[in-house]
Amino acid sequence: MPLLALAMVADIGAAGATDEPAEKVIGVLAFRGDDAAIMRWSATARYLSERIGDYRFRIVPLTLEGMSNQVETDRLDFILTNTGNYVMLENAFGISRLATLKVRHLGEEFTQFGAVVFTRAGHPQLSRLEDLADNSLMAVSENAFGGFQMAWRELKEIGIDPFSDLSQLRFIGFPQDDIVLSVVDGRVDAGTVRSGTLERMAADGLISIDDIRVLGARRSDTFPFMHSTRLYPEWPFAKARHTPEELAQRVAVALLQMESDSEAASRAFAAGWTIPLDYGPVHELFRELEIGPYAYLSRPDPTLIWREYRGWILFILLLVALLLVLLYLILRAEINRREQQHQVQLAHIARVNSTGEMAAGIAHELNQPLTAILNYSSGCLRLLQKDRPDYRELESAIVQVGNNARRAADIIKSLREFIKRDQLRQRDIEIRDCIEPALELLRSRLRQQQIQVEVCDEMDGARIHADRIQIEQVLVNLLQNAIDALQADGGNRADKRIYIRIDDADPGYVAVAVTDNGPALSQQVVDHLFDPFFTTKPEGMGMGLSISRSIIESHGGTIEYLLDDRQLPTIRFILPIV
Repeated sequence: MPLLALAMVADIGAAGATDEPAEKVIGVLAFRGDDAAIMRWSATARYLSERIGDYRFRIVPLTLEGMSNQVETDRLDFILTNTGNYVMLENAFGISRLATLKVRHLGEEFTQFGAVVFTRAGHPQLSRLEDLADNSLMAVSENAFGGFQMAWRELKEIGIDPFSDLSQLRFIGFPQDDIVLSVVDGRVDAGTVRSGTLERMAADGLISIDDIRVLGARRSDTFPFMHSTRLYPEWPFAKARHTPEELAQRVAVALLQMESDSEAASRAFAAGWTIPLDYGPVHELFRELEIGPYAYLSRPDPTLIWREYRGWILFILLLVALLLVLLYLILRAEINRREQQHQVQLAHIARVNSTGEMAAGIAHELNQPLTAILNYSSGCLRLLQKDRPDYRELESAIVQVGNNARRAADIIKSLREFIKRDQLRQRDIEIRDCIEPALELLRSRLRQQQIQVEVCDEMDGARIHADRIQIEQVLVNLLQNAIDALQADGGNRADKRIYIRIDDADPGYVAVAVTDNGPALSQQVVDHLFDPFFTTKPEGMGMGLSISRSIIESHGGTIEYLLDDRQLPTIRFILPIV
């Protein structure tokens, strides 16, 4: 039957169908030409059309380049190609194998093949693969998987580069029989062909096996043909990335059910199909030779590197990101620790400075109980020197000595706690408990300046989680500023007042406001009020309000300057309640 007629037969769908079946295209690698490809695979297309009646399968013979273009543009539904080309298309375009060809060769069935490297039996220099250096080698093509690349891998493994270490490397294409005849005739030192080629030519009477010497011969219990290389899986039948899975499964089942003596199998020189084998060894060959999908290993291409190693790249990037986050957290914790330590140091300096400013008043406060102790002690001595001491009066005097001693001790204790340098020790406390100690430290100045203090607590028992000494320090700073403002505003005015108000702010927060009835601040001063080292006092350090803000913010709160409902200047801070 003419080849054109065969091609037409391959295009015929299921006979008798009322509706024209949908066409599916099978791209076939035509390594021996279009006519040979159609002769070999048209029966397989008819077989699939008969088994899957609602589709008509058509064979399209293609070159390597043509197949790549057709797969890339999604014009093929299925692909039949050699082992090496399949792996390249799988890597580049996501095709996936459905079955592996079972080849019938010299009456036996195989799903694997290899390559044989050989020389003529009488060659005086070649007996091992290692002897090929400085000799000539003939092969099919640089891109031929079984006709060169398999042998190339074995040569590279023993340290021979066929492109630089041979006296000559010749590629002559198909048929492979010409390579065998050239070696036997002595026109080239050695050759490499697909396994089984030598046995077939000997069976056909074209050569005598006795005229052949295999280099690097390997043995296998399941593979009887002479070979010098590792074995690799046979041709796969694959589906394109856009082919529906349901159709692909039907095709795979049909191929696996193909009888070994069917016309489709016989025309394909096969015994049917088997489940898809592992093509990992082909990837290993390409990777070692740095060709095909692994060509970027010798000529790095960012796109190919990303395609091959994107999983590892993403893992490494994720690991680096986690390490950076961990490093950031460690550094942030260290920065916070140092900031906290720095804040403690600054707060301590500010408390010491405040103590210096309060020194005269504190001395006056201590002088009163100490003078009383001295007077009552002298009185006790005089009472004891009488012939008949009045013990009731003596007891009263001793009680007064004790009371004033405790009074002096409380003042010293408050002062010592206030100026003591310590780490933050936060605990649940009542906000009202911080106000009285702050007022006690400033009692003398308030009395001296004749300033009345009014405390209004509308939260009755509001509790915060805070360091008591630091909150007291904030209140001392705010009260001292209010005292200084009232003193600067005429000094001798009769009505000088400071208001301390505790009320609720937003839900879950308590607000403490310190207000004086002195003049409001100018906007220029307000803009810099909490800046470090900013002060309107001739002897001031400019740290009180800056440190107060740091303390309040470290406790999760805020602090601000405002005018209250009476337009009086107010410093107000807000803290979360517990």
